[in-house]
Formats: sequence, C-alpha cells, structure tokens
Amino acid sequence: MVLLTGPTSVQPGSMHEYLLAISEIGMQRSGGLNVSASAGVLSLGGGQSANTRTVIGAGGMPEITHTAPKGAVSGAVLFSFLWTAPSGSAQGTLTAWGNAVDRNGLQSGDKASKAVLRIGGSSLCGNRPLSSCKTTGTNNSTLLLKQGSSLAKNKLTFKWLKGGATTQDELGDPVSGSSEYAFCLYDTEAAVSVLILNAAIPAGASCGNDACWKETAKGYSYTDRNGTAGGITKVVLEAGSEGQTKITVQGKGANLPLPALPLFQEPEVVAQLVNSEDECWEAHYGTPAAKNTGNQFKDKSD
Repeated sequence: MVLLTGPTSVQPGSMHEYLLAISEIGMQRSGGLNVSASAGVLSLGGGQSANTRTVIGAGGMPEITHTAPKGAVSGAVLFSFLWTAPSGSAQGTLTAWGNAVDRNGLQSGDKASKAVLRIGGSSLCGNRPLSSCKTTGTNNSTLLLKQGSSLAKNKLTFKWLKGGATTQDELGDPVSGSSEYAFCLYDTEAAVSVLILNAAIPAGASCGNDACWKETAKGYSYTDRNGTAGGITKVVLEAGSEGQTKITVQGKGANLPLPALPLFQEPEVVAQLVNSEDECWEAHYGTPAAKNTGNQFKDKSD
C-alpha cells in the first residue's frame, strides 16, 4: 500500500513538503519511488529525502525517483520531496508510484502500487463520478489529453455532441456569477475510480478587459486565452432537445493539471462537466482506447 500526504490547499508559487509512505509487506522490506506532477515543479527536500534524486520526465519536467532501495522503519519505507505550485494557479496532481521489494534479485515477489494526490481545484468534483448525469450515444463524445514537449504545450479537448435534452435553466447563469462549472476526469484501476483531473471554471470572472462568460443564442460560452483558471481556455454550452445538446471544453498550458499518462483505463475513463446547479454531463471511454501512450490519450465514447 502507498500513501501520499501533504497540503491540498496552497497558494500559487508556494513550496510545500510531501511524504510518501510504502507499507512493508511480508519479506518486501525495502522500497523505491517515482513521482511526477501535472503542473508546478518537483524538487528534492524534506525530512525523508535520503536516497532520492531528480530525473527529467515527460515534457522535460523533473520527476523524483530513488538512488537505491531504502529500508523500512517501523513497518514503512518513507520518502519526502518538495512541490512548488504554478505561479498562476494553486492546483495540480501528484502521481506517485511506490514499490516494495525483498532485494533477492528476482521480481516475482516484488509489489508496486500508485497514489494520487489532487491539490486545489473545484469542490464540484467528487472523489468518485456523480451518478445520473446526462449522457450521449456511442462515438458522440471524444476526449484528447496530450502532454507536449513542455508544460505550455499540454492540451485537453472534450467534445460532447448529440447529447441528452438540456434546458437553459439547467445550464444556470455563469455570466452573472451565480453558476460555477468544473471539468472532472476519472480513471479506474482494478475497477476503482480515481479523480485524476479537477479543473475549476469560475462564474462571472473577468479575462483581461472582457468578461470570461458570454450568453449566446443557445446557451453560454467561456473564453480565457491564458487558461488562468485550471488551464481551461474555452467552454461552449448549447442547450437543446434530446440529441441536440452540445458541449465543448478545451484547455492548455502550464496551469492545466494534466494527469500522468498513460491512463490505466481498467476498465474505463469517465469525463464529467458539472455545475453548481446540481447538473452534470458525462461520457464513458471503455478499454481499449484509440490511443493511450506516455504522452497522449485519445478515445471515443462507448
């Protein structure tokens, strides 16, 4: 078992210590780690930083790994590291792998597990997907997650077309500042859902000299070219009758808390757009994905 702990509410640009504990299992009394961050910067430090080092991971960003297996103390192997939040945001996702080994030169008895810690984001995203969301048909929704050569080139695209009937009232009123939104993404490992992306889309915000939200003929649109709020740059909401509702969510840049890839998808990935009016719109992406690699996830809905 792997447990990742540390502050989950921080200030933009601040640095904090996080602790990874790997439980001793039988003869597996030593352990190692690998930690990556969806945003912000990882660095060495903390009270349990012995046997750790930095390596360059996806997108050219530092990851934390071990220099040699570390022994257990009082039933657990402990590692620590530091994380600095992005300067323009206070959210991100830390993904930590921990392995427990018996150091006999064989892999057959060794164990590995993953822990995910989400920092910041919207309270609209629960630890598990909401139930009774509006859905769409097979192949009517697409999801793209892409890790670029740098954090500035990270990308998210979610399209939800020909969806369930949605009224203007169900969309709320994000223009006046009364209806907040959030994009929530869940992976599953061994059929257990885990929240891996939590991007808040605030109501009534200003983006430069203009309002982020605008009312349209069929609903609302949101535009923030800088992706200040959780990396989300564009949202289009179009109410309609059954089969006519359309939703688009796009995000990019260093403030986008993109999860580590590839995803587990055991057996699916679930994307949900939720609002503070207790409404949600979702799509399920079952295995196998059209593409699920170390730098890209791409799939169509079931």
